This record gives sequence, structure tokens and C-alpha cells, in this order.
Amino acid sequence: MFLVLIWAFVQMKIDPISIVLNENLVFGKKFYLLSGNETTFIQHLKKLIVSKYCENDNYKIERIKNITSQSSEVGLFEKKSLFLIEDLSKVSEDILDNQKSNEDIFIFVSENSPKINKLKSLFNKRKDSFLIDCYELSKESKTKILNKRLLDMGHKISDTLYWLLIEKLDNKYVFFDNELNKLSNLKGDKIQEDQIRRLISEKTEGFEKLFFEISGSNKRIINLYNEKIKESKDVDRLYYISKQYCSMIINHDDERSFENSIPKYLFREKEQLISIYKRYNYKKKKLLLSLLSKTELSIRSERSLAHILGLRFLLNLRKLTIS
Repeated sequence: MFLVLIWAFVQMKIDPISIVLNENLVFGKKFYLLSGNETTFIQHLKKLIVSKYCENDNYKIERIKNITSQSSEVGLFEKKSLFLIEDLSKVSEDILDNQKSNEDIFIFVSENSPKINKLKSLFNKRKDSFLIDCYELSKESKTKILNKRLLDMGHKISDTLYWLLIEKLDNKYVFFDNELNKLSNLKGDKIQEDQIRRLISEKTEGFEKLFFEISGSNKRIINLYNEKIKESKDVDRLYYISKQYCSMIINHDDERSFENSIPKYLFREKEQLISIYKRYNYKKKKLLLSLLSKTELSIRSERSLAHILGLRFLLNLRKLTIS
């Protein structure tokens, strides 16, 4: 059974950062809605919640199309089921109320869209539910995670290196967390600057360099891609770094506001980013948004082809940019 931990929430919305920072967190709800626009964080929290329930009780994990596809049959040695559902079309207050009498757990996963706003409000007000919105990490969120990790590892770090990590490392939770995991392999309680800079340059800068090659030749992109990208998680990182810059292009209507949005650590790439931005009008921004959506869907659904899909994305991005 779970240890009891009391959460004092007027609304049933929980900060996802509090989940990852509290190893002894007890959820104790029947329904969970994981939403937002940060898919790596959503998937990480889904696994975390599932593992919490499975390590403390005998649950059968079932993936079903929607909540009406649920089967309440219980095997001889299976007390209850934990259902993973990505289609929210059948969810309503009455449907949720009808599930109160059983011991099953339901985890709904959906990226943000206007269609689920009413459902988010429904989950937010129910005492038997948690709404967990997952977005890219803010500077405040990064500091909370980094502070705990440094404390757990017994490492000390200078203010300069501390803020270098906060600013430079990825805003995607999974990538940020993976990079911090490397800190645990560093020797000594005082982390040195050269260790931090090697940690940062080892992956992130290489992937950023790939994005900034989109104005170059296909041959150059292919050669550099094959040099840097070795596995599917590399494709994920490349895509989300590229998506970050592409989103900046899509979301700013004028050059001045775009320039002001460029992070300070990209001072060397600033002029090149502005040059890329100038190539995009309203029509090309719509095409860019479509390219991002199709690529993300393909990478998530066809993991065995991730390496090919990542290269295709870069080449299509180049073609769109220089057209």
C-alpha cells in the first residue's frame, strides 16, 4: 500500500516539477490527465505514475482506444487494471462517475488543443482526479531540479557555472535530466569549469550546429548528420532543438520581436538566426508548422526509421528555408 502523503489543493491541478522532485509522492487518485505541449515530459510522467502504481500494488497495464473500450473483467491474480488512454472523445462527467465503484486507474494522455479545454476544467475540479500540464522547463523549474540534483550528488558548483548550466541545457525535461545525470559521473565534490563545458559541448552544441547548417549544401548536411546522429535519442534531441528555433520563427510577426527573443547564449548565431527568419513569410511559416507536426508524428510512431526521418526533416527544412 502507498504511504499517506496529504496534498492541500483547492483545485486538482498538480505541478509536474513537484512530481519529479518528490520520490515519495503518493498520487492516490483515480483519474489522471497528462496534457500540455512538451511531449517528452508527458511521456516521462506517464511512465513514472505507472511505475509508482505497479511497484506498490498488483496492477494489469492495458492500452485501450478510449474509456468506453474498458473491460472490467478481473483475473484470478489481478486485482485491478491501469488503463492508458490517448483518445479523449468519449470522456464525460457521467462516464467518469460510472467508474467510481471499481478500483481501476485511468491515465489519459493528450497534447494541448482547444478540443480538450472543457475536459481539463472537468479534471481540474474533481477530487478524484489530477490534471498535470507539461510544458518546457522555465528557468525557475530548472533551478529547482538542479538544486536537488546537486544536493543529492553532494556536488558544489560556482555561481558562474551554475547559471551556465541553467541557461545552456535543454528546456525539454528528458534531455535536461539526461545531461544532469552525467554530473553524477564527475569525480570530486567540486565541479570544475572544464568538466561543465565538456558536458555541454558533448551533445548540445553539435546538434545546434546541425540546425545552423540548413542554409548550406545537402552534402554538408548529410555528412555532418551522419557524424553527429548515432541513435534515435539523438534524433529526438536534434528535432526538439530545431523545433525550438522554428517555433521562434513561427511565433514572431516582426524582426525586432524575433531578435529580442533570441537567447543570450546564442550571441554567435544571432545574425544567422535573423537571416533565416527573414526568409519566412506567412505562407512559409504555415508550411514550417506542418513540417514540424508531420515530423514529430513520424518520429514518435516509426522509431525504427528515426535516423532516416531525422535526416529527411533537416533536408526538407533546408529546402523550405532557401526556397
